[in-house]
Amino acid sequence: MKLLSAVWCEILNCFSERCWVAVPLFGLAVAALVLADIGTRGWGLQAANQWDILLGVFNNPFVVVVLLPVIFWAIVLGSVAANREEWEYMMLVRLPSRAVWWWSRIGAMGAASLVYTGVLFVCVILVSVPAVSLEWSWSQLVLLSGWTYPGGLPMSQLYTPPPIILVKIFGLIWLALFALGTAVAALGFVTRRVAVGWVAGAVSALISYGTWLVAPHFAPWAPTLQMLLSAHQGFNDGVPGSPALWWSAVMYGILLVGSASVGHLFAFRRDL
Repeated sequence: MKLLSAVWCEILNCFSERCWVAVPLFGLAVAALVLADIGTRGWGLQAANQWDILLGVFNNPFVVVVLLPVIFWAIVLGSVAANREEWEYMMLVRLPSRAVWWWSRIGAMGAASLVYTGVLFVCVILVSVPAVSLEWSWSQLVLLSGWTYPGGLPMSQLYTPPPIILVKIFGLIWLALFALGTAVAALGFVTRRVAVGWVAGAVSALISYGTWLVAPHFAPWAPTLQMLLSAHQGFNDGVPGSPALWWSAVMYGILLVGSASVGHLFAFRRDL
């Protein structure tokens, strides 16, 4: 019960930071940019629907591989760093060990990544509602453009229902942010420098994006590139060496467990 209470306290602490206001603003901004981009092309917005806007945001390499994780780390690590000494003191006098406190942070990280991803999806949908039509199936824009707009899929995916594609995207991004956020937090915890974790994460995101531009077949080894649906088999017109979705899920699961375990070991050592 103490662990559950600690997780709840960490969640409240995380979401009490004003920097979370940036999340909906970020979602609104990227959605508006995608609408403007599609609207200025030859097809226009008349043939588009909400699925095109969602793909334009959440299957866009730069947005997914760089912006999503870097902004998430800045928000989450910022909330962790705020009043850090006072918060740790308050928690430690109520909890038996730093290890319990550390695992409560892991739970809060999972909640933060879920809320972050969910808020962005909702914002993109809200922006697209007044601009394009709401439909259950893929739009006329897909047929007119051949899915050549940013975020588009191979035409082989035309027979997959849009909700299934977006559920895969949502789950992949959530798991990736959870695992990578835990890794960055663990690095900051071990080095006692939150900025070290953020800088290391930002560098890995930039390297991953560079990998997408020059050597996409190295996608299985680029940390944030595996967040991108188009980096996977079946979604990228057969780029050699592309990972399957299950591979990325397993890799992020291993990263999550490994990073959480490293943080636990260091927390346990500090209790001795």
